[in-house]
Amino acid sequence: MRLSNLLKYLFLMIGFFAIQTSYAQLEKHNFESLDSLQNIEEKPVVVFFHADWCKFCLAMESTVFTSDSIISALNEDFYFVSFDAEQKEPVTYRNETYLFESNGVNTGTHQIATHYASQDGSVSYPAIVVLWKGKSIFQRNSFMDKEELMGVLNRISSL
Repeated sequence: MRLSNLLKYLFLMIGFFAIQTSYAQLEKHNFESLDSLQNIEEKPVVVFFHADWCKFCLAMESTVFTSDSIISALNEDFYFVSFDAEQKEPVTYRNETYLFESNGVNTGTHQIATHYASQDGSVSYPAIVVLWKGKSIFQRNSFMDKEELMGVLNRISSL
């Protein structure tokens, strides 16, 4: 009887650890922590600008940013920031403070999104921006599938 309980416990623990290791976690950072992280190890920064109402943003979050290969590449070679471009809290990055700018009742865009993700004077979502030393080296303001994003990450990490 003890042996069967021990075997059940052993299989339960093996299953638990197998499940834990099969789901890689994407390491998310915020703009405020990037300066100190860059002092430890310089890496490009991938910023995912999104909005709560954006269906393409939600699709990227549930398909692209859950891919083991994307998670592995981002965690190894980049710092990743997922940023709600309509958040109202001030953000300080590279000694500059960015604020939310209202453009109507309960609507607006954060200045950091406008600064880094604008194309032709406006921001559309989702937007993927890659920053190196505070400068944009890649920008795409539309949905990217896993293969497209992986191609960009591979090209940038090989520089």
